[in-house]
Amino acid sequence: MAFDDNLLKIEKYNGLYFRDMEKIFSRESGNTLSTKQYSKIKNYHYLRFAMKLRINNRLERRNLTPIKMLGKTVKTAIEEANKEKEEIRELIKSGNFAQEPEMTFDALWNEYTETAVAAGNMTKNYKKNNTYIYNKWLKAPIGKLKFSQITTRKLQTIVNKMLHGGKAPATVDQIRKVFSILFKIAIKKHWITDSPMDEVIFPKYDNKRDFILSEEEARKLYEAMVNYPEIKFRAIFLLMLEGRRKDEILSLDWDRVDLKKGVIYFPYNTHKGNENISFVLSDPLKELFEFLDGPRTGYVFKNPRRTKSNGNKPGGKIGDYRKRWGSLLKSIGLENRDIHAHDCRHWIGNTVVSNGGTLEEVAAILGQ
Repeated sequence: MAFDDNLLKIEKYNGLYFRDMEKIFSRESGNTLSTKQYSKIKNYHYLRFAMKLRINNRLERRNLTPIKMLGKTVKTAIEEANKEKEEIRELIKSGNFAQEPEMTFDALWNEYTETAVAAGNMTKNYKKNNTYIYNKWLKAPIGKLKFSQITTRKLQTIVNKMLHGGKAPATVDQIRKVFSILFKIAIKKHWITDSPMDEVIFPKYDNKRDFILSEEEARKLYEAMVNYPEIKFRAIFLLMLEGRRKDEILSLDWDRVDLKKGVIYFPYNTHKGNENISFVLSDPLKELFEFLDGPRTGYVFKNPRRTKSNGNKPGGKIGDYRKRWGSLLKSIGLENRDIHAHDCRHWIGNTVVSNGGTLEEVAAILGQ
């Protein structure tokens, strides 16, 4: 199908066109859509546009960046597209419009993650976890392909293979959540016009976990956490009860702890929020921090074992606390219950709301 076959002129915007709009409008009224017609467009996640202009005695045809319609009117979307069209027109006129050479998926993933980590927009741990997913499921089938060679069918095959391999729907959905950004970058670079990820069918799932314990069971769990015999892990469990996530706790270093003021700091790139946050240490936590062994440098909760990541020396990062959590549950007879350490955040949220707290208060406590 030729470039022009799916284009419809937009009234009052010279050189700007709706793309693929035969799905919405018939051609009975000609090839130009009036303001009255395009203002009726509704229920579309994206609107796609193209430009067609004669510049420097040469007819230039280019697809523009698809515009997401959430919270926007059609007129706003058209004006955004027209702005991009004018910017490209000026670049072409000046001879400065140079499209970047198309990269492979592998190359862009490496460049994107390295840049994001260097800029503080991505944690090293986030990169490590998702690079594992990338290497296991995406690298072999599409890593060496350029973006224009990657199809929805290829991506759907990867998703189906993960599901047939017994992967949980939430794990499979990470493919969409993490890697869709690369296709958005490719669109902005004009390597592709649409993301093949948009048409992939992902499994539906309910990621909500309810923390359901009787009042007596909840009391036992709380007492077991605040009285855990090992000081280091008692401090970890108390931080969990105050709403901190596993990675935030285990990655905490002494540079972000002020015992004099009784405050711990979490820069925006160390947690899932979008801003720097700080928390006042409760008196029991402050006391536990003061009793922790070892120098006040490096990780707060040090691994006593030698680890490769720490140069085969002790004092590196603790990898997990699942064994301690399991033994804690066993000590109070809850080992057969489906209770995760992360459920403490749901427990806190439910408790605050059930006692008359607001969602804003929950967000403040959990640092969301």
